[in-house]
Amino acid sequence: MNKNLERLSDIWQTSWILADRRKPWRWLEDSITAIPYSPVPGRFQSDYSPWIKEPLEELANDKTNLISIIAAIQSGKTTVIELGACWAIANSPAPMLWLDQTDPDAKDQCQNRLQPLFKNCPPVAQVLPPAHRRKNDGWTFYNGMPLWVKGGHNKTNLQRRSIRWLFVDESWRLPPGHMAEAEARVTAFGWLGKRVFTSQFGELEDDTHLKFNETDQRRWHVCCTECGALQPYTWENVAWDEGAKDENGKWDFQAVQKSTTYSCGFCKHAFRDTQQNRKKLSMDGPRTVLPHLQSKCDITGETIFQFVDPSKGARFIAENPTADSSKVGFHWNGLAATSWGSLVEMFLRAKEEARRGDMENLKVFFQKRLAEPFDNFTDDFTMEIESSGYEPHDVWEDEGGFHRTGKIELRVELEEQQETAQRAEEERALKEDRPSRKVNVYKGALRMASIDVQKGYFYLLIRSWSPEGSSRLLHWQKVGTYDEIKRICDDWGVLPRLTLVDAGYDAYGKKAKDGVGVYAACSRFGWTALMGEGRKQNFRHTVPIRENGRVVRKPIDRFYSPVTKVSIDGNRTARRIYWSNLNVKDVLNAVRSNQDPDQGATWDVYDGVDEEYLRQMESEIRIFEKGQWRWVPVGSHSNNHLWDCEAMQIVGALMLKIIGKESVGEE
Repeated sequence: MNKNLERLSDIWQTSWILADRRKPWRWLEDSITAIPYSPVPGRFQSDYSPWIKEPLEELANDKTNLISIIAAIQSGKTTVIELGACWAIANSPAPMLWLDQTDPDAKDQCQNRLQPLFKNCPPVAQVLPPAHRRKNDGWTFYNGMPLWVKGGHNKTNLQRRSIRWLFVDESWRLPPGHMAEAEARVTAFGWLGKRVFTSQFGELEDDTHLKFNETDQRRWHVCCTECGALQPYTWENVAWDEGAKDENGKWDFQAVQKSTTYSCGFCKHAFRDTQQNRKKLSMDGPRTVLPHLQSKCDITGETIFQFVDPSKGARFIAENPTADSSKVGFHWNGLAATSWGSLVEMFLRAKEEARRGDMENLKVFFQKRLAEPFDNFTDDFTMEIESSGYEPHDVWEDEGGFHRTGKIELRVELEEQQETAQRAEEERALKEDRPSRKVNVYKGALRMASIDVQKGYFYLLIRSWSPEGSSRLLHWQKVGTYDEIKRICDDWGVLPRLTLVDAGYDAYGKKAKDGVGVYAACSRFGWTALMGEGRKQNFRHTVPIRENGRVVRKPIDRFYSPVTKVSIDGNRTARRIYWSNLNVKDVLNAVRSNQDPDQGATWDVYDGVDEEYLRQMESEIRIFEKGQWRWVPVGSHSNNHLWDCEAMQIVGALMLKIIGKESVGEE
């Protein structure tokens, strides 16, 4: 009985305790003994990431009901809601829903981040039920507060619950409309309801972007320690030694990182890339007031004086101050939290891949590291394609070829090796008094044929490639039969495996046994069938990689699938490969934009190429529709057959690793 009275007394004392009026980040500094998964050991200290203080303060602001955060990965945006959950559980307990992308993601978040963090926060740990009463998707605390940790992809998880606290991590990954579904669960709590969304930048005009646009859009401004000017971190102010390259013209990334600086946008002082400098620029405490700045107006040229009060240090400044005061937004990028030199290395590697046609990592850099949109495809869909002044049958010294081992080298070098080896064989045969044999060093030219299949006819396109990823259009025409395709490909010296046929139409044909369908023709001639995939953007491969002197197999994602075998009639098979319609055409869009060798791999057309070809190169545009990007025809009657042929050429070049990130990546 005495124990029950003691427990009842504890409950009454806890219930009647005065509200803690400290700022949430102050409370967290005193309450969080450790963040188990953080690289920084010991107690939570907000000065390591001062930009998270103000978002945490808004959690305690009763006038705020929406907090939208768009920020770089690994810069503290998820930490805001994890710490915020601790503060809410202890200081303002009410039903809480935490959303990740999928249920397995939510389970991982609950097990490996939330629960360990709760245990290291004594005010939360004392109301935390024992492990056997905690499920992987939530529980009820001893203070009566229910917590659900769910996947936002499952629409059922967004229904039937009334909640006060809604925390959504990486909202850009949720399907369209699911953010609104989740928000509807908060309405029962009226003005007390709080919605908190954190995300990297996804796509322009997606749900996350539109939600952020509703807010006052506060942007993190750092304070120059030399002149006191407040300014947002911008990538344009990052500089590095453009000459930091080796004798082969490749970037020396160690030298690049050492040379990286960030310049003030006002006084132009260059800060070296050190953790101390980054901390000083983001210091939000009081500072000595510096005198005014003197500069010239860009328009009139008059001298102007700008008085800056840096006494408050770095801080957020609203860029949409007329927004509803109940809706606040925060934005910061990776320059605040990550070594500038390491970001430059990421950027240069992604830029090199982009020159080879693979824009994926450049897009990732802008979205994840700078928390900005990547709108490379939305500016202008019209390409000005100019002839490179060659004729299709001209000798191209940069054309590639196949060594008998499969290695890609320059064709002229392979032909020289062939001639040298053949002469050596003839000399040996003469000495041995025997007929000479034909030596096969040079297997064939690096040329690909791609075929778009239509009802009763085909579009055939042939392109030549260099080992460095440049290419030249050689020939295109309408063809009537598979036999005619075979003859034309033989005339141009295209190897059978590099004849790529679209199997999206008439794959099996009505009489596959007679060699009519695409698969039957591929089996008959040794060609490769391709299938465009509109829903899947990447395909998992397992590849051998050397690690510590050993060869191990590791997974890697590519824009095309592993080769599969298609059975035709039980006796014959054909090679088939699926490819991502979106990603491959993104690569094509990047590759076709360059005809300047100084800017990387070129994509050329011959002198006098006809208008039909050029018109079909403009037959599709990239649009954002139903929550995802797609390449779609410009009009309902647009011929896009040659565009599809060129896309299949890109698939072949990616597989040969002469373009894309694997063409420039380290082993």
